Amino acid sequence: MRVLAVITVVLALALPAAAADDIYTAAAREFAARAVEVNGWRAEDVAVEGVSLLPKDAVLPAGADLRAAGPLVPGPGRRSLRLAVVRNGKSLSFVRAVALVRLFGPVVVLKRAVPRHHVLAADDLEVRRMDLAGAGKGFFAGREGLCGKRLRRALTAGSVVHAADVESVPLVRRGEVVDIVARVGAIEVRVPGLAREDGRAGETVRVKNMASRRLVSVRVAGRGLVAPMLEGDAR
Repeated sequence: MRVLAVITVVLALALPAAAADDIYTAAAREFAARAVEVNGWRAEDVAVEGVSLLPKDAVLPAGADLRAAGPLVPGPGRRSLRLAVVRNGKSLSFVRAVALVRLFGPVVVLKRAVPRHHVLAADDLEVRRMDLAGAGKGFFAGREGLCGKRLRRALTAGSVVHAADVESVPLVRRGEVVDIVARVGAIEVRVPGLAREDGRAGETVRVKNMASRRLVSVRVAGRGLVAPMLEGDAR
């Protein structure tokens, strides 16, 4: 049984077509070129691995090269591509190539293990270049927007940080005294309240008005600051 060649080609480092006399190298190069084209990726971020051909005994005649003769499905993963064996502008034959298309890029990971509810800072994070297929959904390509967020769960060193792993820090915490601030024109009225639940900016929380002793729904407006719900506000 013929052992299939395993070829990894980064398009930026690929040999020019005139020097590519191996059919597997030519197939990998054409795969990479089409992946860049259909996805809008950067050439240096694309790699092609594990090329196999049908028919298995296909060869590239002297002076010939491969050209895509069909569409490539967008995205990374195992893909199939119909290729034409071309020489002097004429198609001599066709082969079917299957390969694994990989996309590499920046991914934010943790430098160290951090506990649940840890508020992230720049020195907790680093950006690594990695295969994006292994990064999972909702990863971050940069630190922007992550610093100041807190973790929903504990994570180990080297873990990829995903959108589902972080949340905004509550501006109002259950059990703390907050200011209920109502404004009408230039008039401002403040009364103390006791928060019955955590709340982030813009969220609706229940607060006990310590003047009236009533439980009211208010909107979080800032750190330790809430505002009465207006008529028509979503509950």
